[in-house]
Amino acid sequence: MTVATITADLVRNLKPPPSGQTILRDDKLKGFALRITANGAISFLVHVTKKGEERHAAEHPGRAGVGPSCALEHQQASAGRLQ
Repeated sequence: MTVATITADLVRNLKPPPSGQTILRDDKLKGFALRITANGAISFLVHVTKKGEERHAAEHPGRAGVGPSCALEHQQASAGRLQ
């Protein structure tokens, strides 16, 4: 898994992997990640543990180059509220 600062520019410029999927973990917001599949589908992922209870969430805002960067701030805010 790759670690990077997930920004709107990064999301806009993502290229799908040749096969399978790539997951990028955010280095600033613990538990926040982005997944891009070979067909260009992008998902924002949140995985946190609070008081021993695991919480997961996934949002599927679109395909590479089509709209997902506008959902980034909303997803990062949601991830921050879960922590």
